Amino acid sequence: HMDPTPEERMSYHSFFALLAGLLATLLSAQVRAQVQTHRDDRLGFEISYPETWSKASAPGNPPFFIKRNSPYVIGTLSVDVRNFTGNRDTFMSQLRIDAPQFVAGMRQRFPDAEILEHGDTYLGSFPAYFISTTYTLRNVGAELAVVAFQVFCIRGSRIYLVNFETSTPAFEQVFPEYQAIMATFNFR
Repeated sequence: HMDPTPEERMSYHSFFALLAGLLATLLSAQVRAQVQTHRDDRLGFEISYPETWSKASAPGNPPFFIKRNSPYVIGTLSVDVRNFTGNRDTFMSQLRIDAPQFVAGMRQRFPDAEILEHGDTYLGSFPAYFISTTYTLRNVGAELAVVAFQVFCIRGSRIYLVNFETSTPAFEQVFPEYQAIMATFNFR
């Protein structure tokens, strides 16, 4: 068995580079074909999501709500937009200071609500703040441990709240999907 010559090695590398490029192009085209975009010019945002998620209705009728198309691995994502008349810097500073108080307010509905983490982030390349919590959703005869990830962002005279929820056991699987969807969020 002889080692390949430098020319043969270069030929192998070229072949594999060409093959990798072709596969990346095909996969990219396939991914683009499987993505839907929601654009709301009135509220000033757009967001894209894969076909493994679909639009649905939700309590409170947020302007945008999607859910995973799986009865076994659940996940939801909503975008709510409200008018904001306060001072952005004051509100965001207060949110940083009072994140534990935010969770205390949740305990009225979910007594076991706990804050997992909170901190600065971005939404559509604008500064934002996130709060991640866990709680138990109780319904008649059923309980579900939930992880929620909420992002607050003020842009102009509007406050945007993005809320992601999934079951605690599914979090590791579904959170990367949420991150990919959130990477598409843009202000218009």
